[in-house]
Amino acid sequence: EFLVEDAWSPGVVASRANALRELASGVYPVPRQDRALAITGAAAPALFAETCAVPFAADDPSMRIVTLTSMVGVGVTVLRRDVGDFPCWRLWCDGTFGPYLFETLTDIAAGFGGGPMGVRLLSGDLSATDYAIQRGSP
Repeated sequence: EFLVEDAWSPGVVASRANALRELASGVYPVPRQDRALAITGAAAPALFAETCAVPFAADDPSMRIVTLTSMVGVGVTVLRRDVGDFPCWRLWCDGTFGPYLFETLTDIAAGFGGGPMGVRLLSGDLSATDYAIQRGSP
């Protein structure tokens, strides 16, 4: 299994799917409409401690560990992918739970002095992400 994001670059998924069909039989796409979020900032580990039982905030970013867990009652896939010198975690969840997850994490982040910001403030690397939650300015 693997994840390919389209978002701001339409056609990426289709081109990868076509290439895979030519290389391997039995490979087929499973289209999804997940919500993608990014969490960054000094208080991110504290936010995770309040919302999830898995200590993935301590993951070494070079290991590219993917964690499937539950966060505030929502099933999420989490990957640490730092942006420059800023620790950053990518989260994906079922799109129907996206608004609830975003609002809940925003409320919790506010307790740490953080809140939503546009991803353009982070990097072009996160252009497919809807929102980021951070503490302080990058």
